Amino acid sequence: MSLYGPADAYIVIYNVSDRDTFDDAVDIMYEIRQDPDKQNTPLILVANKTDMVRNRTVTKQGKDGF
Repeated sequence: MSLYGPADAYIVIYNVSDRDTFDDAVDIMYEIRQDPDKQNTPLILVANKTDMVRNRTVTKQGKDGF
């Protein structure tokens, strides 16, 4: 059973200054994709607080491995 209801698209947002939020976002996206009814639904990952360069814990290189 999925915790995410039907939608036209999913937007998952993470905070670049908090690595745990990125890890959680990856988990959420994986969970959504496991539902056969949602496999073709657009899924958008958004980085928040990108202006906080000094506090960044999720690097551009780190997310590229995703």
